[in-house]
Amino acid sequence: MHRGVETLELRFARMSDSALALARRLQGHRAVRSVVYPGLPEHPAHALARRQMRGFGSIVGVTLADKAAAERFIGECRFVRPATSFGGLHSSAERRARWGDQVDEGFIRLSVGCEPLEALWRDLQRSLDAL
Repeated sequence: MHRGVETLELRFARMSDSALALARRLQGHRAVRSVVYPGLPEHPAHALARRQMRGFGSIVGVTLADKAAAERFIGECRFVRPATSFGGLHSSAERRARWGDQVDEGFIRLSVGCEPLEALWRDLQRSLDAL
């Protein structure tokens, strides 16, 4: 635990910075219906998040066309692991409707890890382009 705490600030900063960059890029992709991330100026709680947070976190909400698109996206990504528990070094994702949550069938929670940003983006983009 001590070793993990020593690098927590660095990991969180990297993950938050990457999540913001990816949220912006995801907004522009044709396969993405919507992106939810408090670091985006159009998010309804953006002003509050700016006042209360040092970074906007590593979780990005992404809505794709439907269940099939969401499942395929998660399955096609090489860097993104399917998971229900977030916060590790590696990026992971889950489709919340799978667990009975009342969300769009295509909604994915993406937990951005510490992978190099450009490599992670290429992986996400490749998977989205295949949809």
